Amino acid sequence: YDVRFSDYEGPASITTYLTVLARRKNVEMVNIVVEIPMYVQAPNPKGIRSACRVLLPLLGLDLSLDDLSKMCDEFEENVDKIVGERPDLAEQIRKLEENYDQEILGDEESFREWLRRHGIDRI
Repeated sequence: YDVRFSDYEGPASITTYLTVLARRKNVEMVNIVVEIPMYVQAPNPKGIRSACRVLLPLLGLDLSLDDLSKMCDEFEENVDKIVGERPDLAEQIRKLEENYDQEILGDEESFREWLRRHGIDRI
């Protein structure tokens, strides 16, 4: 199902607090994290669709994601339109993506770790 446990050790959030509190009270809890670009500060249906693609088979649900896919297409068109109208924004996004790529591909060990975290090393 391409589900992995995380060894994240970054800043805490309300989700982290609730997870710790649930564990103390012997309540099982899981968090679902979907990686989406940080530079789009809006509800992102593509992240929701990614989570659904993993969760539906895990839960044994057979639901259509067609409406959600249409929302994803509209979302992407809107983002592309805004970025197309703002060359400065397009350049900033290009730099952010370049920096991200460098973090991943910077050295062989970093790249291998990124592949492992994303389950791609098993392909």
